[in-house]
Amino acid sequence: MSECTQPPSYDSYVPLEDESATTDDAERLSPQDAQFVNGGFTSGLNYNRPSNVPQNEDVVMTWNNGHEIFGRSAAVEVHLSRQPLASSPQQHDTESAAILQPQHLAGFRPNQVHGSRPKKKLTYTFSPIGPNSMVLLPSASAQDSRPQYCIAISLNCFMPLSHITTVYRGSNEYAPRVGEFELGIISISNSRLQMGNNASVSLMSILTKHGSRENGRWSWKPHSEKISHLYWDSSIVPFECKVKVAGTDVYQLVAQFTSNMQPLVGLYAVPTPALSQLEVFPVGQKCLDDILVSLLVVERKRLTPKTKTDAQLRTLFNY
Repeated sequence: MSECTQPPSYDSYVPLEDESATTDDAERLSPQDAQFVNGGFTSGLNYNRPSNVPQNEDVVMTWNNGHEIFGRSAAVEVHLSRQPLASSPQQHDTESAAILQPQHLAGFRPNQVHGSRPKKKLTYTFSPIGPNSMVLLPSASAQDSRPQYCIAISLNCFMPLSHITTVYRGSNEYAPRVGEFELGIISISNSRLQMGNNASVSLMSILTKHGSRENGRWSWKPHSEKISHLYWDSSIVPFECKVKVAGTDVYQLVAQFTSNMQPLVGLYAVPTPALSQLEVFPVGQKCLDDILVSLLVVERKRLTPKTKTDAQLRTLFNY
């Protein structure tokens, strides 16, 4: 297959040799329309030299994955269309999976995750898939490397300054809903949390802060009855999450979180990862829903802008 020495021109129409029988009506067509006469698509190209393809000769067309033209996202979309997420676990690299386009995932059915509980610590990455959503991805070496959760943000149409975060168990917004919460510039009474199909409750009754927002300790009353409380410590890096086993005074480390939004202090500050990461220990898998939802709430509060007094902050951001 010969290479084109010059770029194609669309200014003129050069008919093929076997197009002499073209009707008068077709001859009066514009070059753009005439190229489709007799099913000939390539006839609209002018290479300034004869380049006719015999009718009895096979035409070989090459295909690329879109990476060179549209970037990594196109390559990922093609991969997803050929290998649906609901099939067997796929090997992926974090950078490519970080920019999946949610509108192209809408055709896939709910990708609810089922499987045996991991026996070792797993590292998950928060990978954006659009302007208002991200997925929680296991590492490529995990037994099941499919997205475990989808996290989507939407506006309260009656109060656009308030945002609703919804968590789904799967790869997209068609998966089963884990829960949702609302935070923003809205009255405190409307700052709410709903887990599963349970009734909505006030976030103030679920989450308690000890210390400053930047370096505080947070207590979360989980939805699961297997544990009594869940504690986040944001005073150390990575943040630590521990649970108090119901009926005991035992605290177990169940997860660690490394944010990509850490304050830069000094010229030699520790570099932050490109994407935030969540490490979950085997014992934490049984309460992963609460770990994830509580982390999203804590980060939302931790990253809220400062005000002169806590009273002003509470008034503005429903705290």
